[in-house]
Amino acid sequence: MAKRKQNSSNSAIFCSLLLAGVALLILPHKITRNLNSFFIELFRPVIGIDIKLPGKPSGGSLHSSGDYVSKSEYDHLWAAYQNLYADLLEAQKRLEEATKFRSSMPKTGDMFVMADIIKREQGQKILINRGSIDGVEKGQYAFAEGAIIGKVTDISSSWARVTLITNNTLQVPVHIVRPGREEYIRANMVGNGLDACKIPYISAELDVKPGDYVYASPEKKYLETPRIAGVVKTVVEDMEDPLIWDITVEPSADFEKLKKVAVIVVAPAQEVSQK
Repeated sequence: MAKRKQNSSNSAIFCSLLLAGVALLILPHKITRNLNSFFIELFRPVIGIDIKLPGKPSGGSLHSSGDYVSKSEYDHLWAAYQNLYADLLEAQKRLEEATKFRSSMPKTGDMFVMADIIKREQGQKILINRGSIDGVEKGQYAFAEGAIIGKVTDISSSWARVTLITNNTLQVPVHIVRPGREEYIRANMVGNGLDACKIPYISAELDVKPGDYVYASPEKKYLETPRIAGVVKTVVEDMEDPLIWDITVEPSADFEKLKKVAVIVVAPAQEVSQK
């Protein structure tokens, strides 16, 4: 008898659960979703698990935190990233070039402005893409391949003209130096209008030989220390006056291959020696 009652109870429970399941199945989704939420909120403290319902993100969900974006916004962000990466590569390239220039310059207080050559002009002149807004001024020296190449002679806010040392109108004060010899010879160098320079009016009594180095002399406001400009190529008697030398100087830099230059800016606090 007791066994029969137990079977009846089990059957009743089964039928009740079956009817409840069928009822839940046919009820509208809105009602069952609320019921689902009720049970989750009821038993959350017991099971200790943060359950997230589909379509109802919690305050800390990824979607609400902005980690999910639309396709159009993703494409926009990806394009911006690519542009920033390209800028980074260009900055690294410029840093390497600036480091190369700095390593080839004496360790002084001088600063320099990097510039690209944007045009080559007749008469041994070049245009660069830096001007007065970048700190470039008339009279400043231009530097490339470890050597002085010319002077800034014209300027605007955004560009400057550099007259090369081979120009026959540009005169540069120089020192003629020989390794191992303490004394140097002061002179003025001027371009021959082609691919070399001349040092005129040097007495034939002075000891000048091919291979001697020619440095641009320190100049107040524009050059703190001597900088190499070229090497003496030939020394012969002047055809018009045998008492002076006819000296030809070969520039240290190859002007035809230049793409970038640095304009030397002497720090304002520096006092230039005139020795």
